[in-house]
Amino acid sequence: MRCAVDIKLSKDLTEFVRVKVERVGDALAATPTGNQGSGILSSLSRADGLLIGPPAETMLKAGAQATVLLLGAGGGELGVSWGTEEMSFEGRRHKY
Repeated sequence: MRCAVDIKLSKDLTEFVRVKVERVGDALAATPTGNQGSGILSSLSRADGLLIGPPAETMLKAGAQATVLLLGAGGGELGVSWGTEEMSFEGRRHKY
């Protein structure tokens, strides 16, 4: 999955960024849902997934490949079948 916008991350922390997932042409794109504070549940309620931000990065640029854990059963609306979506992150391939 690709980042739709630049996503700022904290250095030395693995972050789970709440994202909205949208189909853009033949690809899927992730956009943060807003304030990511630990007490902000509204951004979680709007999220389709959690983008895993690597601890070595401070910014994921728009268009960068990232791993997103899809939440709930909403993947079907995006045309994603569980167990068939391949994603890569930091040179590793993952199957979801």
